[in-house]
Amino acid sequence: AWRGAPCCLYPECPASLNKEQMRLLVSQVEPNLTRAEFDARFKRIDQDGSGLIEFDEFASWVHSSDVRMAGDAACKMTFEEMAHRYQEPLDLIMYLHSRFQDLLPEEVVDGYPDEPAGLPMSEAVHLASDLIPNLDVKEFKEDFEFVDAHSRQKGHCDFDEFVELLDLDDLPAELRDRFEEN
Repeated sequence: AWRGAPCCLYPECPASLNKEQMRLLVSQVEPNLTRAEFDARFKRIDQDGSGLIEFDEFASWVHSSDVRMAGDAACKMTFEEMAHRYQEPLDLIMYLHSRFQDLLPEEVVDGYPDEPAGLPMSEAVHLASDLIPNLDVKEFKEDFEFVDAHSRQKGHCDFDEFVELLDLDDLPAELRDRFEEN
């Protein structure tokens, strides 16, 4: 164990890592990660926005596409895995995928997850802004650059990467209500 690590008796006493502790841990695994890349990753891992990484967030991160991107960009989650990972209805994930496909050039077919097609950053920003009216475009573009560094096609994002860039909690209530599971 490294110094500063909290004791964890999860779930009875869930420990957490603050940003600096997490930075030290990640730097052991990826020493060349820049501060901006780490900040973007931390934001995605900290799903509840508390500024701390709880055990469940850490476990989810280890199992998530973020780790897969760093290790194996060819390993894509299925739509069902994405719905489970983001705790969203499968129909919502499928709707987002149809919107993603709509912006691909006519001659491009998205065979996600087996043969994914990449959406250029400009189109990804356009779609994200359409889905989330109050989107922080600057932040989205910064996060895109981090994802792009690990992407199989520079300047583009695959569907799973696009969903990773979105803060699904910011989707408008009217849209979310259409896909609520009973």
